[in-house]
Amino acid sequence: MEITVKVIAILDAQKFTSQRTGNEYIKNTFVGETQGQYPKKIAFSVMGEDKFKQMNIVVGGNNRR
Repeated sequence: MEITVKVIAILDAQKFTSQRTGNEYIKNTFVGETQGQYPKKIAFSVMGEDKFKQMNIVVGGNNRR
C-alpha cells in the first residue's frame, strides 16, 4: 500500500525501556494529512531512531511511502 501525506507535525520522541531485556527503545510519531477530495489527518509511529532517520521525513513536504 502506498500513501502520500503532507507532514504537519513531528511529535517529541518517547523513550521506553523493556522490562524484560532492559534495552532502551525510541518511538517517533508524526502527524500528516492525506491528499485528495476528502483529506484526513493521520498519525504514524515509528519504533527505532535509526528507522525514523532513514525515512527522511520533512515537515510541510509531501512524503510518499
